[in-house]
Amino acid sequence: MKAHTGRLKFDRPYDIWIEEALTQDSRIELLPLLPRIAIEAVQLSWDHPDPADRFIVATARVHGAPLMTSDARMHDSRLVCCVWS
Repeated sequence: MKAHTGRLKFDRPYDIWIEEALTQDSRIELLPLLPRIAIEAVQLSWDHPDPADRFIVATARVHGAPLMTSDARMHDSRLVCCVWS
């Protein structure tokens, strides 16, 4: 949504960027929305109403992965290790 509204800029159309990132960079993995992630998203002790942000944080937590984001609310939550400020 941020790319679609112009709040996030890419050097090429974002759909092409995403497809290339997923096929050309072996360090990037597309993770499915598992039932345990959905449950984790609901159970987060975080007063944040956006379900997409809750799914993102829950996914990182379930997979034990750092989250690459500049989102201050995610950083401030301390629910997950955030990289990129």
